[in-house]
Amino acid sequence: MCVNHVETVQLDWMDPVPSPLKLNTWYLTAPAELNILGLSELELFQLIRDYAVHKYRVTDLVKAQKMDVTIDMLKLLTNGQATPELPCEGSIATKIRGYYYKLRGHFYVSKQGVLMRKRKANEVTIGRNDVIILPQLFHLEVLQLAHDHQAHVGQHRVIGAVLQKFDWPGLHKDVAKYINSCLTCQASKYLKKRTKYALKPLQSGGPNELLQVDHLKLTNTKEENKGVLMMVDHFTKFAVAAPYKKADARETCKLIMDHWVSPYRAPLTIQSDIGPHLAASLTAELLQLIDVIQVHSTPYHPQTNGLMERQNRTLINLLRSICSRKMTGTNNCRQPWEPSMQPRVPQPAFHRRCYGLEERNVCHT
Repeated sequence: MCVNHVETVQLDWMDPVPSPLKLNTWYLTAPAELNILGLSELELFQLIRDYAVHKYRVTDLVKAQKMDVTIDMLKLLTNGQATPELPCEGSIATKIRGYYYKLRGHFYVSKQGVLMRKRKANEVTIGRNDVIILPQLFHLEVLQLAHDHQAHVGQHRVIGAVLQKFDWPGLHKDVAKYINSCLTCQASKYLKKRTKYALKPLQSGGPNELLQVDHLKLTNTKEENKGVLMMVDHFTKFAVAAPYKKADARETCKLIMDHWVSPYRAPLTIQSDIGPHLAASLTAELLQLIDVIQVHSTPYHPQTNGLMERQNRTLINLLRSICSRKMTGTNNCRQPWEPSMQPRVPQPAFHRRCYGLEERNVCHT
């Protein structure tokens, strides 16, 4: 489809073609040093023309539209034929009809035989000129010019650049498919979508084998308590909530010793997040002294410690229902939640299960 001679009749979206007179004048007035290749006047004119003249003519565009089944069907619909019969799949015909009825009344055939459409009212910001229904033969070249030659911009900018002069059915899907298959974009751009891997459930073989610990912040009380330290046995689901006044490493170690290690002995493993009070050197030294293995959950991934997160939600729902019944007025909005921290599960039951399995080395002595 390359030009064999300079053609004066071109569409508005093509660049203007310099006249042969100007090229001949430049060749006669240009210094001889510029003709590095040693070409003749005809050969140099042919080379300049290939770079200065658009390689597609109007007749090439008209022929490409006639060969395109999609545009042929749109022309039949534009001419008033309601149900044109074409040798294509039903899904393609449905897509073409949907595209036509969405822009019905905007299609027309120009004097040169090119199918074009007028812009809608909401497309004035893009441009005021009519757009060409581009045949499939030129889709790849236009997408390369709008994406590859424009620093590999995103999908919205590519669509905006294409809609300035062209349009075709399924434009948005074609642009998305082209950008997703661009090797340069895949290698250089950061993908916001994170890869999700299958979760593997935590397993424990007996009581006091895996203890999950987490801080749960609540409303401040008159006793200056700010929250509770939740401790849940992974195997039995036995939970202990210890109020704290300051969430630091010293008080965290004291609560673990007073509310779990002293009554139930030291667990085999303690799992927690990477908070400063649980990942501190003091906490690590204490657990090393009592011979407890410390593991941390994955940062910004609460699913790793799902049992603890579910226990926290259950406790908050219970406290909300209990404290709301004790409210006597609107000003009494902060009820003490410490009395509600009394264990509802009998402690001796867990105590017997833990101490009764010493011979199996389930509970660490």
